[in-house]
Amino acid sequence: MNHAILEVNSKQFIINKGDTILIDYVKNGIKGSKLLFKSILYILEGQLNVFGKPYLQNYQAEAIITRECIKEKKIIVFKKKRRKGYHKTIGHRQKYTEIKIVNIVKCKGE
Repeated sequence: MNHAILEVNSKQFIINKGDTILIDYVKNGIKGSKLLFKSILYILEGQLNVFGKPYLQNYQAEAIITRECIKEKKIIVFKKKRRKGYHKTIGHRQKYTEIKIVNIVKCKGE
């Protein structure tokens, strides 16, 4: 299998075996624990393209959490209303979980 398209929290990732990707923070995720993703949209198997409707039923991706909580650079949001004396500054740091794709397997028909 060359590559697949995986959907996690309504975000799509092109994955290969051995890839490392950042997904939204997994609250109960512990470093070294396994995750199974069944939301695979597309897979290239040899020369055969397989598309799901919307997901493929017989495929799943296995991943391991490599880093638990990664914080992105802070984003500053500044709000102001002119001539009213209103201004507000807010900061936000998005959290991510880093996972490594171990395998993309074809599971038995359910």
